[in-house]
Amino acid sequence: MPIPSDSLEADIVSLKEVKAHLRLDSLDEDDYLKYLILAATDHVEQCLDKSLSDFGPKYIPASIKHSILLLIADFYENRTTTTIQNQTLFQSLLAPYRAVRLS
Repeated sequence: MPIPSDSLEADIVSLKEVKAHLRLDSLDEDDYLKYLILAATDHVEQCLDKSLSDFGPKYIPASIKHSILLLIADFYENRTTTTIQNQTLFQSLLAPYRAVRLS
């Protein structure tokens, strides 16, 4: 499942940051980690109901970056589960940035 390197240019978190967060040194799973970066970023955007590019090219709040790292760690450690393990923490990190719809 190779991920083209050009698709990662605008990533909110880098492969280097992810590997540091997971305490990984090996190159063996780089393609899988790149896939997890894309999946976690997409999930966060769906939860916020907006694109992370809406925050501007250089300002992504630390809590959003951390929520992406938490998701990646959860995806990595729990490859066969169907639920996010720390849903409450994840949701509370994103809550201040969630789009609010008024009817």
